[in-house]
Amino acid sequence: MDALAAEIAKKRKQVDGAKGGDAKRRWVRTADLQQQRRKDIEASAARKPVARPVVVEEVQPTTPKDDDRIEERVKALTKLPQGDVIKRLRQLGQPVTLFGETADERIRRLALHDPRNEGEDDFRLRGGHEISEAKETKEEKEEEEDLTDDFSRIRSWIKARLKAWEAALESRSDADKRSAQGRLKTKTYKQTKEYIRPLTRLCKRKGLEPSIKSSLIEMIAHCDAGEFVKANDAYILVAIGNAAWPIGVTSVGIHTRTAREKVEQKNVAHVMNDEAQRKYLTSFKRLMKFEQDRRPDVAPSKKVL
Repeated sequence: MDALAAEIAKKRKQVDGAKGGDAKRRWVRTADLQQQRRKDIEASAARKPVARPVVVEEVQPTTPKDDDRIEERVKALTKLPQGDVIKRLRQLGQPVTLFGETADERIRRLALHDPRNEGEDDFRLRGGHEISEAKETKEEKEEEEDLTDDFSRIRSWIKARLKAWEAALESRSDADKRSAQGRLKTKTYKQTKEYIRPLTRLCKRKGLEPSIKSSLIEMIAHCDAGEFVKANDAYILVAIGNAAWPIGVTSVGIHTRTAREKVEQKNVAHVMNDEAQRKYLTSFKRLMKFEQDRRPDVAPSKKVL
C-alpha cells in the first residue's frame, strides 16, 4: 500500500507541476505534459555517467600518385570476369556486393582493398595459369656451395634454367599471356618447377642415387657443350635403361653371377621405380628442351627435333 500511495503522490506532483502551480485548474495541457517529460529525460540523462568519446582513426588523404595507381589497377581489374572479382573479394574477407553497388563500384572497392600493389596481376603469371612471385626460400638464402660438388652443380644448373624460363615468360606480351598457348606454357613451367623440387631437395641432402647423379651430370655437360643429341641419349638411358627384361627364370642356383649383378644393379630403368623419379626426370628433360631452344649458336644437327 505504501508503494501505491507513493506512486499516486508522484503522479499528482507531476500533474501539479504541469499545471504551473495553479491548483484551481482541473485540466492539464498536452504541451505542458510534453515539456515536463522532456525535463525528466534531461534530468535523468544528466545523472548518467558521460561516455568517453570514441576515437576514430583518421584516414590519410590519398595523394594524386595514389589516385593514379588506383585508376591503373581499376583499369586492369575491369578485364577480369565478375566471378574472379567475387572470388578475390571473398579471399580478402570483404562482402561480395554492398547494397545498391554496381559492378564498377565493386571493382573499385577491390582495387582499394587488394593488398597487392600491382596493376595487371592476372596477366603477370599469377593465379591458376600464373606464376606466383617466388619468395626467397631457405635454400636460396643459403650460401652457394662449391660448384665442384656434383650435387651443387645439379642444383645450380636447375635454378639457373628455371629463372631464365620464368624471365622469358614474363617478357611476353599481354595478348600472348592471355592466349590458350600462352596459358599452356605458363602451366607447363609451373608443373616443371613443382615436379623438380624433390630432385633439388635430394641434391641438397646429398641423397641422390649415384647412378642417377652421374647421368644428370653427363646430361648437364652435354647441354653446356651444345651436344643436345648426346644429352637426349643419356636421358633415354637413365629413364628407360638398356637392361634386359628377362622372361621366366632369371637365375639358376643360389649364387648370383657377376653378369647378373650388373644387369640388376647398374642398368636400371629408373623412371619406372616410383612416381617421384618419373616426375623430376621428365621435368629435367623439359629444362634440357628449354636450354636447346634458347641456343641459336648450336647447329641444327646437334639438336633434337
